[in-house]
Amino acid sequence: VELKDGTEISTKTLIWTAGVKACGITNGMNLDKNGNCRIVVNEYAQTQYPNVYAAGDISAFQTEHGTLPALVESALQTGHGAALNILAEIRGQEKRKITPKLHGVMVSVGSTFAVTNIMGMQLIRPLAVLMKFFVNIHYLFGIGGFELVIKYIKHELLHKRHRRTLPEKHLTELTP
Repeated sequence: VELKDGTEISTKTLIWTAGVKACGITNGMNLDKNGNCRIVVNEYAQTQYPNVYAAGDISAFQTEHGTLPALVESALQTGHGAALNILAEIRGQEKRKITPKLHGVMVSVGSTFAVTNIMGMQLIRPLAVLMKFFVNIHYLFGIGGFELVIKYIKHELLHKRHRRTLPEKHLTELTP
């Protein structure tokens, strides 16, 4: 890998995370891309180069319904599938097609507003906010276990600064 400043890093495996919008990086790569700068991959998450994989928000993974959206769920599923296929390739085994299954879409705006469409059902605002917290807890538990979940819950309950009800103000006031 050659960095912008000319530094070269010798490696056999490179794992790069770019986030949601990586046009600045992908435009400089000799990889097939779609109109949104996302790297075109096949059903195994491989690019046009068999030993180069792309997963998550940076990949343009096609399903029968179109390109997978840039969501945590699709990133986790394509990332997991790509990892298994890389391992299979290393072991000389047959790769498996990745078949993502999205459960829905959720948009969260702050701690008191969310819109959801889960398995075709739209939830009313209070239930959507509650679902947002459950989904966040689910993913945080997978990343950091109970410790990260407790930190998240404490942050959401104790550090909310505006739009608190009177009971919330009394229950969440930090004391010296």
